[in-house]
Amino acid sequence: MKRILQIENPRSGQSDTDTNALRRTCLDQGWELVMRPVTPNCKFADLLADAAQFDAVVGVGGDGTISGLAAHLSGSDVPLLAWPGGTANLVAQNLFPALTPEALCQALVDGQVLSLDMGELQAGDVTQRFVMLAGAGTDARMIRDSEELKSDWGVAAYVKALLGQLDREPEAIELTIDGEHINEDKAVGVLVANLSKLNFGFPMGDDIDGQDGLLDVIVIRHFNSGLLLQEIWNATKRRFGGATEAHPDLGLYQGRDIQLKSATALPLQYDGEPMDVTTPVAFRVLPKVLRVFGYPEAGLG
Repeated sequence: MKRILQIENPRSGQSDTDTNALRRTCLDQGWELVMRPVTPNCKFADLLADAAQFDAVVGVGGDGTISGLAAHLSGSDVPLLAWPGGTANLVAQNLFPALTPEALCQALVDGQVLSLDMGELQAGDVTQRFVMLAGAGTDARMIRDSEELKSDWGVAAYVKALLGQLDREPEAIELTIDGEHINEDKAVGVLVANLSKLNFGFPMGDDIDGQDGLLDVIVIRHFNSGLLLQEIWNATKRRFGGATEAHPDLGLYQGRDIQLKSATALPLQYDGEPMDVTTPVAFRVLPKVLRVFGYPEAGLG
């Protein structure tokens, strides 16, 4: 008999998440389902203290919840099922072609497990692992500004907060990628990505692959309406298999170890969670340390 641990964050998203299909599946399969809520004072480490005694962990919540569970399960043999219960649910979108309860449960029944890279950032005395992406500058400010809007606006909160970042004054940054120094005279933000798909399945880049042992670095040199419109168009073409065009306001790099310094301290975020630390920051890839339920056809790269 399999034992399934369901950890649910009831504070994620804007409405109750339907996990009835999960309960029915466990009942039909004769599995034991143990349910634990995320409460304000609990820690993921405590909720997962006995994770090795389970055959799978189902994380129900947003990307921050999934990321927190993944950080503690990485390096173990216990696979994680990302059950969408938040605002964006980007991790789940990268793992499943369709986010239906039936598809999620079928992956659990089939034992359809993939090995996934993770990223890790270190800033000051803080070390944090991430699944989707981390960001400095524009992206982190957008995440911070969207926090109070999500309860009313949902996914549109990110759009509203992103538009508030248009035409911010750029500054000089310094990158070191696998020992190579790169000076960018003008930048408003940096993204360090492990997975590609954004909302509605639109890919963020052409070569971002969560299983290639690399992190993709996107330097946003200037964020204006022209760049925003072209990237929306590029994402649409990627979504439907079309060729994209490079924009001069984006610098694209790949690497295993990345260090970022900036003229002034830039805010940071990871997997949609704002952080209290700022640049300088170091990133590194942790190849295939996380076991997750998902399907290759979802398109990790």
